Amino acid sequence: MRFRQFIFICFFTALTVLSYDVCYAQEFHAAVTLPEYKGGFASLQDFINRNIHYPAQADKNGTSATVTLSYIVNENGKPENIKILRGINAECDSEAVRVSRLIPGWQPAVQWGKTIGVRVVMSVEFYLKEDNRKDGTVTVSGIVSDKANGNPIEGTVILVKGSSVGAITDKNGYYSIAAPGEKFVLEYSSLGYGRKIEKIGKNRTVNVELLPEDINIDF
Repeated sequence: MRFRQFIFICFFTALTVLSYDVCYAQEFHAAVTLPEYKGGFASLQDFINRNIHYPAQADKNGTSATVTLSYIVNENGKPENIKILRGINAECDSEAVRVSRLIPGWQPAVQWGKTIGVRVVMSVEFYLKEDNRKDGTVTVSGIVSDKANGNPIEGTVILVKGSSVGAITDKNGYYSIAAPGEKFVLEYSSLGYGRKIEKIGKNRTVNVELLPEDINIDF
């Protein structure tokens, strides 16, 4: 294991409320307070970086890809019912699950004054710093902001469609992502906002404005 040689990025691609009680459909933001991780995304990423281990066989093979999994942040703020949604291989999948079980610091979601379970979909990307990328790789960067007020949006997920590459915006709305080529497109998604697709082409700076939208959850 050569931990210092690797970067591990975790980011949220979706949040879905799963209540264990029967309740009525209503506006998500009016009914539920989302779970929060103490310290925000940066703190969660730091925890992953300090605790994950790059599997030996993946190291030998030079594996660079993303594991996408989901788990429920239960009423006590503990991860449970972890499921692999899109894996890499047995070793990497197992490591992503192991670290997910260890994640502390969640403040559980609250509905009508009662803590509830919420399913979180999280992607963990494994890649080598010295990864030799294929010819044609292009780096795109930019700012993601709220079209209604111009404020930067932290935690926006940017995915290169048709690949395993992803990134997440920081507190200033900034992102940088290495795409396999100009023919690919970027997909932007953030909780409470509509998704947006942008072609890469000859663009190297892509600033995106997302429109807020209401989210309705049927229980």
